[in-house]
Amino acid sequence: MHIPLTKSYAHILTSHSSAHLNCIVEYAKKQSNENHVDIGMFMLPWEYCSQCKQNYRNKLRLNLADEVIKFTKEIFPLSERVPSSEFPCDPYRYAEALYVKSKALANYNDDDKADEMNEEGIKVTTEIVSTIDKMREYTPVFPKQITQLEGLAYNQLGMFIIDSITNNEVDKEEVSKRAIKCFEKARENAISNGEVENAEIATSQIEQTQFMLNGINTSPEKRRYNIKFLQKQYKLNPNIDVGMNLIYAYMSEKRFMECQRILVELVEMSRRLHGANHDETQGLIDILDQIKSVGTQIVQLKSDEGESKGRGYMALRYVEDGKKCIVEGPTDSNAKQTLTVESDDIIYTIGVPVTIHGLVKASHLNGKEGEVRSFDEEKQRHEILFEDESLKPCLVKPTNLKISFDV
Repeated sequence: MHIPLTKSYAHILTSHSSAHLNCIVEYAKKQSNENHVDIGMFMLPWEYCSQCKQNYRNKLRLNLADEVIKFTKEIFPLSERVPSSEFPCDPYRYAEALYVKSKALANYNDDDKADEMNEEGIKVTTEIVSTIDKMREYTPVFPKQITQLEGLAYNQLGMFIIDSITNNEVDKEEVSKRAIKCFEKARENAISNGEVENAEIATSQIEQTQFMLNGINTSPEKRRYNIKFLQKQYKLNPNIDVGMNLIYAYMSEKRFMECQRILVELVEMSRRLHGANHDETQGLIDILDQIKSVGTQIVQLKSDEGESKGRGYMALRYVEDGKKCIVEGPTDSNAKQTLTVESDDIIYTIGVPVTIHGLVKASHLNGKEGEVRSFDEEKQRHEILFEDESLKPCLVKPTNLKISFDV
């Protein structure tokens, strides 16, 4: 029988709350006892609020992780063929409980405690891989779930090791190489288990670490790998923290349309979690409004010459059936003017939302919305990234583009 949580549990996801810990622990124990065979379902109530449909956070999540470790020791004793000196309880269940704690440490959102959480995270994930490695002496053939857990633990350990680079006293080269070894182990496990996405994530981690090791932290290639990695993380674990990291990565590449798409999801998520008037919800709405109103319709003018060349203008609207456009600017001037210019005078900049029109050979793209990504000087065409993710980016002439003002 499932025991419903009362509405008062809605506040447990806030960063300062640890109220009703005993109540949640008793609830989680009852739920786990009903699902003790399925390890995923057994661990779920210790990490995930059944009412808010989100993971617990910060101190509460960490407290619950400690509690599930204790509970696991109580109800999963060692088998007779495994010496008690090696493990405190059933090693597989123990490793799973430790992994719950490693995730709680990895997602602890408090800058003042970041080093403390990271140091503890290295200890916990090291214990996971050590526990699984010792299990090999007593279990010649491993179930797939154990090797999957080992791969996840290696990936998490690599992340904790990378985060320790913020400490100026560490040898960055040595630490980076240690992290890469962990990610390589994670990739090996993922490949052996047929987990394509996890293998790709581990590969991205290796590449990012190599970029960092070589001092390439802000290159376009590094940023693209970072976006690719965060997209996969958000797909696997959609939450506000991962979503905001993805948004910042998108903003660094001026991918405003994708920022808006993710922000709309996060606003709705925060409304469910915290309520419409919560500071976090309102903060997300403010960011969404800023991205909608600033920087998304910035263009340049071909007719600008001399010192004015290359200055930005905010495009406001089309007039005369699209033949002309009203712009305001320059954006870097205190004395902005409102001008009416020929639409052909506009130069689209990266991030401008556009609608395709007038294509003949690729007429199926007419009416599709996207955003400008780059300009191919040789072909004199803009690369367009489409809002419809099923469409591949393509090169389009400026004359086949119109600014989308109603994004």
